[in-house]
Amino acid sequence: MIAFKKHDVNDTGLLDAEYMLNALLSLHLPVESSDIKDLFECVGREKTKEIDVNDFIDIVTELKGIDEEEVEEEEYHDDTSESKIAETVYQMLEDPTVNGITLDSLLKICATQDESWTKQQIVEMMNEADLNHDGKIDSSEFKLICDKIGLT
Repeated sequence: MIAFKKHDVNDTGLLDAEYMLNALLSLHLPVESSDIKDLFECVGREKTKEIDVNDFIDIVTELKGIDEEEVEEEEYHDDTSESKIAETVYQMLEDPTVNGITLDSLLKICATQDESWTKQQIVEMMNEADLNHDGKIDSSEFKLICDKIGLT
């Protein structure tokens, strides 16, 4: 989550109210400072008033209006819901300075996950997805990957 890491200025793995609001606004989500208390409550962080990357993903998903459980339970998948999920994931991974997902952004997000990928595996993922070999995964390349894995 580039937006999360970018606003985690102290590199603690946590965002307080101010940084959470700024991170959400950087993703162009419909949120105001008056919503922060409710957002902490929706992820059970009303006491600590800090969120981690998993809480951030839950909040972004909620604000985007995506109900992942509902999508998983449907007998058929609504293309609109799946497209929203893919779009949200892309926005969370995208480095806005280059308008794409870079190797650096993949390395950062992989470091926040429980999976233990090697740098070589991440480089291979990048090479597989970067079809035009311009050093980034743009939205059309990301959509192709999502299509291959059945996300859209």
